[in-house]
Amino acid sequence: SRIIAVLALFQAIQMISVMGMWAWKRWALMGYFGTSLMVVLADVKLTGEVPTWSLVWLCIVLVGVFPRLSMFED
Repeated sequence: SRIIAVLALFQAIQMISVMGMWAWKRWALMGYFGTSLMVVLADVKLTGEVPTWSLVWLCIVLVGVFPRLSMFED
């Protein structure tokens, strides 16, 4: 179905973003967080429940990364 294709696309974008974060690129952070948020929203739409652990993980990464945002290249 379409939703599986969209989720697979989000996963591919996240994998590319993780490789970009390894190279300290700021666009990779935005790509990772954007797709993570979209996956959470899709999960809410599909199941009707909030994925607690996904949100906790996203908050942990946000708290860990955004204070160091100046270290990443444009």
